Amino acid sequence: MKMRTFIGLVAAISLVSPAASAQFSFEANDHIAILGNALPDRMQHDGWLETYIQSANPGKNLVIRNMGFTGDEVNHRPRNQNFMTLEDSLKLVEANVIFAMYGYNESFQRDPDKFKEELSNFIDHMRSQQWNGESTARLVLFSPIAHENLESDHFPDGSDNNLWLSIYTDAMARIAYEKDVEFVDLYAATKKLYEETNDDLTINGVHLNEAGNKAVAQIITDALGQKPNEEYADLIHASVLDKNWCWFNRYRATDGNDVWGSRSTLEFVDKQTNFVVLQHELVMLDIMSANRDKVIWAATKGQATEPDDSNRPDPVLVKTNFEPSEKNGSLEFVPADKGVDTLTLEEGMTANLFASEEQFPEIVNPVQMGVDTQGRIWVASWETYPKWQPDQEMLDRLVILPDEDRDGKLATRHRLAAERDLTPADALAVGDGANDLAMLGEAGLGVAFHAQPV
Repeated sequence: MKMRTFIGLVAAISLVSPAASAQFSFEANDHIAILGNALPDRMQHDGWLETYIQSANPGKNLVIRNMGFTGDEVNHRPRNQNFMTLEDSLKLVEANVIFAMYGYNESFQRDPDKFKEELSNFIDHMRSQQWNGESTARLVLFSPIAHENLESDHFPDGSDNNLWLSIYTDAMARIAYEKDVEFVDLYAATKKLYEETNDDLTINGVHLNEAGNKAVAQIITDALGQKPNEEYADLIHASVLDKNWCWFNRYRATDGNDVWGSRSTLEFVDKQTNFVVLQHELVMLDIMSANRDKVIWAATKGQATEPDDSNRPDPVLVKTNFEPSEKNGSLEFVPADKGVDTLTLEEGMTANLFASEEQFPEIVNPVQMGVDTQGRIWVASWETYPKWQPDQEMLDRLVILPDEDRDGKLATRHRLAAERDLTPADALAVGDGANDLAMLGEAGLGVAFHAQPV
């Protein structure tokens, strides 16, 4: 049997030296699918692993699609009803290389023998198909990372967790050896990394922050024998993040129940359904992702280009099903300052206008609101409901509306700024110097008369 090499080593398996690295060669036009749990899921938002892989392989036109999903296990994928199967997803991206990052979630079951059986079956299944229609995929297995001790009263030190993570890393290494699959031991490498750095590399001991993701990306590329070119790293990184934004909104489309689930088959005007409209938008995002691959490939050669989306199809025109009636109401909206007059209040209660779409255009289409312990109103506004239309700007927001002194001045400043086509940061805040600190703090230019101590 051919002996595989490893980065790091689980002590129970004496196959290679702890310092050895797995050698993996990317071929021209490889399509890499990254599967797994929160580890790869969070990696895509920092983009460093893809950046280093692409920078080490200029001219090879690699296509990388991250399908990591927090909560995933090697044999369990919690999804919306009718969400694409793993098999359909691999066929969609035409995968001929698969990075599999599992083991953390499974470790809580405390049953490594079961995990070994599931992982063995997974490997067999991945090798049983030609996901790109031409060749069997090459696999690389990655162990869980170690639990970082943040030395904080707010988090466990990770010692119990690390015991089981080491056991599951051992189990993964054994199966990788038996199945002749490349394996990267991230547990040993990150445990060593945590001991050698003074900076926190996770947000809670188990989920990497950006610095942690960058460090682990370096560990992975080194383990695979890759040699990233730092010269164009920033250019490549920006291009990768732009592509990942499109792909994430395709693979993890907002409001999956409308895209895949029970609401997808609802019929509206002329029997038009959510499925017809929203599945077409997924195709748009596939094309946009592919267009951004070309930008990444150019960046690996030091060329800064813009994505060309001229081949993106237009969205399906949605026909409104709203008909004004006594039951449905009309399209004549009550002005915000008159809205209080339409309310019926219990005795002793009063109401006043705190904020409106006229004052804050950012809160159009609110879907959820809440008040925090500081009396600030948080508004989740979903202007692009039910999901982002790919040919338009993403305008969904989380807006925080403070008014510390309850005098309405902050809202007034926003309204005046909007009326004069200014941003709030460009507005002039004039006050007595005490009650307007919040307003001054938000204004780009502030003038205050200090009538009271500050």
